[in-house]
Amino acid sequence: MVIHNWKAGRSFTARVFMVLVLSLLFSGRAGAQAGIQPGTQDMWSFLRERIKLTNEEIGGLQRGKTISKVLPSENHEVAVFGIVLVNAPADFFVERFRDIESYKKSTAVPIVKKFSDPPSIVDLAQLEVDQQDFDALKNCKVGACDVKLPAQIIERLQKEVNWTSRDAPRQVNWLARSALLEYVKRYIAGGNAALSEYNDKEKPLRIAEEFDAILEASPYIYDYQPQFYEYLRAYPEKHLENVENFIYWSKEKFGLKPVISVTHVSIYRPEPGLTLIASKQLYASHYFEASLGLTVARAAPQSPGTGGPSFYLLYLNRSRSDALHGGFSGMVRGKVKDRSRKGAQESLEKIKLSVERLWKAITAERRNVDDETSRGIP
Repeated sequence: MVIHNWKAGRSFTARVFMVLVLSLLFSGRAGAQAGIQPGTQDMWSFLRERIKLTNEEIGGLQRGKTISKVLPSENHEVAVFGIVLVNAPADFFVERFRDIESYKKSTAVPIVKKFSDPPSIVDLAQLEVDQQDFDALKNCKVGACDVKLPAQIIERLQKEVNWTSRDAPRQVNWLARSALLEYVKRYIAGGNAALSEYNDKEKPLRIAEEFDAILEASPYIYDYQPQFYEYLRAYPEKHLENVENFIYWSKEKFGLKPVISVTHVSIYRPEPGLTLIASKQLYASHYFEASLGLTVARAAPQSPGTGGPSFYLLYLNRSRSDALHGGFSGMVRGKVKDRSRKGAQESLEKIKLSVERLWKAITAERRNVDDETSRGIP
């Protein structure tokens, strides 16, 4: 999942050689900790002890400054943390995030579609394989494919598609839609055990194992919200009150290749004023091996500047990419870190500005309506 501008929905993507994009999903042990012990003191302790923020940085945060930082991670993984104070209600942000099709759609993300309950082939009517991927799929073999796919789909492409036919694009699109639909259905029924194995390279890569590794590297979830941690690990067998789920697919334009991805979103509200949003990548046609992001919208005391409601927006994303393997991974990793930190800060600043502007506009409109009503104007 990607950090987006508020209304325009413009995505932040960390581009390295125009082939690597790290989606930044919001998270934070800080917000979760605050959920267990109301107030902000525990959050400041977390920021100082685990994120290593200085008193000067925390002071800047309280005055409205955006803070972003790259965190330690494995060699083929990048982890980014960010936090900003937003002068609007936390529920206002969450409600708009829930409308993912409007929230995420932009020129960079032209197609975003939430799956129905239960999922239907109609949900994938807009999915079309672009020409570049179509050409790559013609010669796709298990262990040697320019699109991330499981072995059974690679084999079906070669057996079921008549590549010399003028109708080949339609055949490929239908196979892609039906295969993705079945994959989502299997995941809803079986959870992580149903996650695919990528067989585009010589060494297979199991998405479930990558996800488990990312979750293991995220102790801030278990430390402060163990029930949510277990829910994410054991979905759909684990039951947790106050959780809602949805799955969406999107097509994003970035780098040298557009990416078709599928994401599972879990929104957890353990108490009023605190919302955690987990965004788990189930599939990506390019670049990503695995990605897990968490968003925390934590209600804060009334803004000292406006006297109105405010909340802290925290995020942490851990993403693994095939671009971070190989001989040039060291150079790529350095660029990813720098671009991720800068991009995260820019994106949070845009979110803050857009959310506050929209909230001000809505509250101003409400005041006008109330004034007219009090004066008896119909």
